[in-house]
Amino acid sequence: MARRPASPIVIVDQSRNDDTEAVARAAMEQHDGIDYVRSSSTGAAVARNEGAARVEEDLLLFTDDDCEVDADWAETWSAVFGEDARIGLAFGRVTAPQYDPNAGLIPTFDPGPVTRTFGPEVLRRRLADLGMGANMAMLRTVWQQSGGFDGQFGPGTDLPAAEEGDLVVRVVDLHFDVAHAPTPRVVHHGYREGSSAGKLLVGYCRAGGAMYGKHIRLGDRRAIRGALRELWVLSAGTARAVLAGRRPTGFNCLRSFVGGLTLATRKPIDRARRMYAPSAVSVRAAAS
Repeated sequence: MARRPASPIVIVDQSRNDDTEAVARAAMEQHDGIDYVRSSSTGAAVARNEGAARVEEDLLLFTDDDCEVDADWAETWSAVFGEDARIGLAFGRVTAPQYDPNAGLIPTFDPGPVTRTFGPEVLRRRLADLGMGANMAMLRTVWQQSGGFDGQFGPGTDLPAAEEGDLVVRVVDLHFDVAHAPTPRVVHHGYREGSSAGKLLVGYCRAGGAMYGKHIRLGDRRAIRGALRELWVLSAGTARAVLAGRRPTGFNCLRSFVGGLTLATRKPIDRARRMYAPSAVSVRAAAS
């Protein structure tokens, strides 16, 4: 029997004005099952933890405020988990509306044409190939056992990515599979133009370095291999761009990845939870 989709809908609002609350309150008047939370926290990972803590159903579904989900999104996710009891965490397709890729960027994720499940071998993939939190599902019991998201990663923080990859490591170590599913789909409207796109990619690289660096400090040899793989790909890409006279060369991403690795050597870690501990020193300040 397929597990029921997560209910109610939980909206965690971290905005500084009342616009989102007004929209949420209007929706709550027309529809049952919406739980609105006004949060003083910062960062998507923390918001996801806050939302998950308020849900009692056995399947948690996550998306972002700049995404549009398919009408059958929840039912499709429920079917994916109902077909394979080994799946603890899964990522779905993230597409983008039509835009000019020469002018800007919308991050997407392609899980492939068929649903695939991975065990520990998923960690041989590059960080960008693990999945996006914009379309993610996991068992509530797995979220509880893993400790949830590391709040030092993800959009809204100085390490604006890698919260998904970090979670994958801990879920795999609980002996659950990770799935890539093509049919649960969301459309991502998070367009970044020009220099903003470049800054976004640099932030992703810094976060990736800090993620691998954390697990290296925790004694995970897989993280050493993953970091070396990322360094090789980024270095080779930069070298090819320089030789071909293309810009951007990718050097800033390479440098930021190394900066993230370096940051990890001094950022405090809660070893019992395998997460970064909150620090008074911001990542941006430490990396400058």
